[in-house]
Amino acid sequence: MHRLLITTLLCVVTTRSPWAQEGAPRNSSTASLAATVAGPTDTKELEEWMDQFLADYLKNSSAPSLGFVLVKDGKIFFQKGYGYADAEKTTIVVPDQTLFYAASVSKLVTATAVMQLAERGKLNLDADVNAYFERFHLERNFSAPVTVANLLTHTSGIDDSFILGSVDRPADLVPLAEFFSKNIPRRARRPGEQIVYSNWGMALAGCLVETASGVSFYDYVEQNVFQPLGMMHSSFRRPFPPNLASFVATAGLGGQPPDKTAIQLYPAESLVSTVTDMGHFIIAHLNGGRFDGRRILSQASLAEMHRQHFTQHLRMPGVA
Repeated sequence: MHRLLITTLLCVVTTRSPWAQEGAPRNSSTASLAATVAGPTDTKELEEWMDQFLADYLKNSSAPSLGFVLVKDGKIFFQKGYGYADAEKTTIVVPDQTLFYAASVSKLVTATAVMQLAERGKLNLDADVNAYFERFHLERNFSAPVTVANLLTHTSGIDDSFILGSVDRPADLVPLAEFFSKNIPRRARRPGEQIVYSNWGMALAGCLVETASGVSFYDYVEQNVFQPLGMMHSSFRRPFPPNLASFVATAGLGGQPPDKTAIQLYPAESLVSTVTDMGHFIIAHLNGGRFDGRRILSQASLAEMHRQHFTQHLRMPGVA
């Protein structure tokens, strides 16, 4: 399984140089840096470099399986598959068809959904999350409430655990509100004081998406993130949708069905996607919330999403 967790390699190149503005001062060092950040210009050259870079991985791995995408100037500049989607059947990786497990990249989609609902006035990032839940409430063992923003920045103080985070089979999955009503997250620390990476917190954010939108998390992200971005080969659902199931990479699973088990905290880590689809998602986040003329977030919401919100120390980056 560990191979599948690292097979989606997403590479982002931004090309807008701060020295490209008219009238901005230029010297040899800034011009050199501007040239450096301009990124690659020849797809064939990049492909040759990637092939060489990955040669040892492809040679030494028993079941190589990897997809690569690079975006530039609001477009997919280069993408390629390496190795096998299914090693036993020797089915090759196809960038716009082979689905990989995105693992915690899933959290970016969930956070995007939350920001959309905040932009529409259906969620307040500074509000107590208990204000949105009816079937359960977090305990009030600290004076400060857990806010929506706390969930997105991993500063909620919620105790994280792998226990109960997954189920033996997709049929055992239950709706998020039902799960949390029976397994209320435990508050172990004051919110806003410490970063503790939290699958439970991001799954709770996914539950907020359902509460605020009135539809399932699956339906919301499909209608408001995947469809506008043309991400038609992406899904959080288990079992996998019939039109996608045969394209999920199985290399590295040793013959085990790719959805034999399932993650109950699915907004945090259940996404499967192609590198082409993830390229669309990356473009939207680098391009002011737009992809192919369609907008999923405002520039202001993106700036708020991408900025630093908390850090344990001024010399540490924190978590956005």
